[in-house]
Amino acid sequence: PRMGRNMASFALQLLTKSRFLRYLAIASLSLLCYVNSRDGEFVFDDSEAIVDNKDVLPSTPLSSVFQNDFWGSPLKKKTSHKSYRPLTIMTFRWNYWLAGGLHPQGFHLTNIALHCLVSLIFMYLSEELFGQKFKNNLHIKPSFVSAVLFATHPVHTECVAGVVGRAELCSALFYFSAAIFYIKTRCTEFGSSAVSIFRVITVFLLTLVATLFKEQGITAIGVCMLLDFVWHYPLIRQCLIRGKSSKVDNRRITEQIGSLGGLFLRTTLLITSAIVLLYVRIFVLAGGPPTFQPQENPPGFSNSTLTKVLSYNYVYSLNAWLLLYPDWLCFDWSFGCVPLLTSLTDPRNVASLLLWLVLLALSLKILSGPWSGTKVLVSEGLALMITPFLPASNLFFLVGFVLAERVLYLPSAGYCILVGLGLYLIDRKWAWLDNIMFPLMLFTVLAFVMKSIQRSSDWKDEYTLFYSGLAVCPLNAKVHYNVGHKLASNGSLLEAEQYYRQAVQLYPDYGDALNNLGNLLKDKGESRSAEELLEKAVKSNPEMAAAWMNLGIVKNGLQKLEESQMCYLEAIQQRPKYPDAYYNLGNLFIDMGRMDDAVKAFHKVIEMKEDHISAWSNLALLLENTGREKESEEMLRRAITVNPLASSLYYSLGSLFGKTGRLEESIPYLKKAIELNPNESTYFVNLGVVYHHLNEYSLAKEAYVKAIQLDPSNQLAKDNLAKLKRSKKTNSF
Repeated sequence: PRMGRNMASFALQLLTKSRFLRYLAIASLSLLCYVNSRDGEFVFDDSEAIVDNKDVLPSTPLSSVFQNDFWGSPLKKKTSHKSYRPLTIMTFRWNYWLAGGLHPQGFHLTNIALHCLVSLIFMYLSEELFGQKFKNNLHIKPSFVSAVLFATHPVHTECVAGVVGRAELCSALFYFSAAIFYIKTRCTEFGSSAVSIFRVITVFLLTLVATLFKEQGITAIGVCMLLDFVWHYPLIRQCLIRGKSSKVDNRRITEQIGSLGGLFLRTTLLITSAIVLLYVRIFVLAGGPPTFQPQENPPGFSNSTLTKVLSYNYVYSLNAWLLLYPDWLCFDWSFGCVPLLTSLTDPRNVASLLLWLVLLALSLKILSGPWSGTKVLVSEGLALMITPFLPASNLFFLVGFVLAERVLYLPSAGYCILVGLGLYLIDRKWAWLDNIMFPLMLFTVLAFVMKSIQRSSDWKDEYTLFYSGLAVCPLNAKVHYNVGHKLASNGSLLEAEQYYRQAVQLYPDYGDALNNLGNLLKDKGESRSAEELLEKAVKSNPEMAAAWMNLGIVKNGLQKLEESQMCYLEAIQQRPKYPDAYYNLGNLFIDMGRMDDAVKAFHKVIEMKEDHISAWSNLALLLENTGREKESEEMLRRAITVNPLASSLYYSLGSLFGKTGRLEESIPYLKKAIELNPNESTYFVNLGVVYHHLNEYSLAKEAYVKAIQLDPSNQLAKDNLAKLKRSKKTNSF
């Protein structure tokens, strides 16, 4: 115990004397927790927001960044998520430009550096807040403890290790800056209108930037208003009391009115600023609010008010628990991960009750008795914890999630302030507990660091991330679906099928899982089962274009041609720019003998996607088979111009020349196809046929032998080689 106390005393002396060491410790801890995420891949939402988002590409016009949502969809589009974070996308573009492409390491290093910077700014904010109560360097210990907890808290892993968490990191940077600026300037003359206006304008600009990084940033104005109110609460209280008193000090009242006048002016300006930002936000929702699915936020779609109230209150307690004991972490909390509370007798209501009792106790403590610096800090901590959480609370509007660790990045700041204050007060009141508190605090920090490192490792690749969710949310159908999807992409189809089936069992109307499972069974040849699953998929989500297309493919295979056509057309109706649906529709028209319609469908594919090689090839072959060889040749020449590295296009043109007797012309194109894809046996076979037909027997033999080496089962190459040995020429195109 004595050694622990001596260590604590020595550490405190060092920290008290050197501000540089304090900030160095915070920076080192924040880097230690998350530096292992630098080698991570793009995972989960990164794929949609970065990898598949054209707005991230420098070649995309900058105006698109401000016209589209965070995921790259036009804001006016019905399916837009309405997440407006243009400045975050700008940072992704910067990463892309700096690295010369989508190389994840640069993106991850930027996130790590941003968290380090935010932790340092939070340290500064903590010093400012605690410095108002504790003088003579006594504020150092609680502010440092708060900053250490913030820098190492495992609940921040999603924001740091997941690249899309960049939105929270950048928003927090300007959020805390706005609060710091407001605190720093409060020592000026409260009654000065010029100072008040300057302060509000600066806070408005910082809040605007924070909001353009992440919508949650708008609550910075609310925090500043609450901080101002907390600072002036004793003055407001005195005025109310003296207003009832017969003894009046006119000079004192004049000073108080001046100060309260400044407060009123700033509050009015801040409210006006908030209204402006809200108007901008409503303007962004041009096409209406975003639409969510019931599985994303089950309480929000419940018809029972009791269920909504009980479930959301329990979710609030879960958020508090993740701040207090961040061990139960998951990348996704939807799809039944948190079962609904439908009855007052549900034992989980105890957690909700405890949360409200704690908040009530703190509120009563603040409002009762004389005003003190401790009450100011408690109020500030609650303001920083609760205010930024409000947009995610479902109190004012429905959000697209039940619980999300990323939205706790800002609220955790208030929590850390409260914990730092609480530990300091315990230490000051019961000094003998120092022998226990220091080892306990050290153990907590070490546990946070180890958990953050371990959790960062989970975020390194998708399979590890998705699989980690099974232990936390075994009832979450989306977790099972994501594990199955990753296994399928890695070729583990049998395992993928099991996870898809489990996802469907947990949530029978899960359209994505039904679609992927149906697709998997289709590839296995189980067409009837695939058809049944895909029909359920489109029934559960009629707007799911991919499921309609896959159902069309299955029905085509089952020779249900008219039904297949209906499915393809429905897919196109749901997604007008859907080249794969038009491609499959073109193939269907060939099966139905509607060649002109097939030509139109393939032209539509090429119009939407010029690099759709199969569409070019099928269109050229269709034109050739219908006696339009000249058009076929022109089409293939155009295709090669657009796709100069597509070996199959050179092969198709070479084959066309061979079939029409232009043997000499076919050779360069067949050779080019082989140059681009030297492992394709068919290319060598047709080159051998050309040489064979030109009586270049040695070259023909060489081509046939190479074809057989590449594909020993290539019977055509074997037959042609045998004919060559018998000195019989043949045209085998």
